[in-house]
Amino acid sequence: MKKKIVIIIPGAKFIKSKNKFMQFIILSFYSLTNVMHPIYINYAGGWKEFFARKNSHVIWLHWSRGISLFSKWIAIRKLKRLIKHYKNYDIVVVGMSLGGEIALEVAEKFPNKIKKIILVGSANEKSVFNTGNTKIINLYSKKDKFQEFAVKALSPIFGSVQLRGPNVKNINLPGITHDKFFANTKIKYGKYKGKNISETIENFIKN
Repeated sequence: MKKKIVIIIPGAKFIKSKNKFMQFIILSFYSLTNVMHPIYINYAGGWKEFFARKNSHVIWLHWSRGISLFSKWIAIRKLKRLIKHYKNYDIVVVGMSLGGEIALEVAEKFPNKIKKIILVGSANEKSVFNTGNTKIINLYSKKDKFQEFAVKALSPIFGSVQLRGPNVKNINLPGITHDKFFANTKIKYGKYKGKNISETIENFIKN
């Protein structure tokens, strides 16, 4: 039986960009989705500590967490190297926000190399994925207008909040906005009522 390794990819954290166009896009996200406080909070520390307690082998993918294509490219390269290095493990990848899109891009290039991908409010630039035997759990919320707008802005033709594919499972967590996903909010409605976001993710890591 293979050992399990969990790789967590945090999303972007910067709300400022030197590129004027990108800065305009960022500010548009906030105004159009009625978010009154920063989404890109540095939640990394708390989440890392939680998953380290629950799993014996956890890797937090360190990347700049910027919003540029170069930052994303570097993160993709790092994830590829990790997957090659841990090829003899059962690999579970948790992708948060922009980290989810990074996970999906790598999974398409390495079909069957990742056992499971868990997406949390992911900025999906494509809607259809065939990643071999890799299972994809897509956690989203219909109330997450930030994610919806981000997907349309990044990939207006091919992007989608919900995904399609032979091993894809879309799970709507009612009432959760983008910032609440990463503040580890307790779910108030639906099948997972009473659980924190982190507990829900942990459940999908194990099963």
